[in-house]
Amino acid sequence: MSVNVNRSVLDQFYRYKMPRIIAKVEGKGNGIKTVIVNMTDVAKSLNRPPTYPTKFFGCELGAQTQFDAKNDRFIVNGSHEANKLQDMLDGFIRNVCCVDRAVNKSISHLKEEEYFSETTQKRNPLMLR
Repeated sequence: MSVNVNRSVLDQFYRYKMPRIIAKVEGKGNGIKTVIVNMTDVAKSLNRPPTYPTKFFGCELGAQTQFDAKNDRFIVNGSHEANKLQDMLDGFIRNVCCVDRAVNKSISHLKEEEYFSETTQKRNPLMLR
């Protein structure tokens, strides 16, 4: 099931859609970890590499992350619910992916190579504002 990228917009015909995060908790005790099953699809809909939102989750949760792109496994240590990760993804979209600060926030569909830092005139992989 897909949701609007800007979840505050309730329009069913909203242009920007993404799949809901599917999280699967594996292990028990000290070795518990959350595998984000469809991170590749979610990141593709945001036009970002899947490592960016996964690393963002790790920073926000204070947890270590592991990437295995070949096997399509993106792991955040600890037990985390899919709803909690979906809410954090909204923060990632607001802080990293948004082009403007208007009410109707849409994601940038520019390629990473087109972002340049105005102060250093160098390429910036994440356009943080």
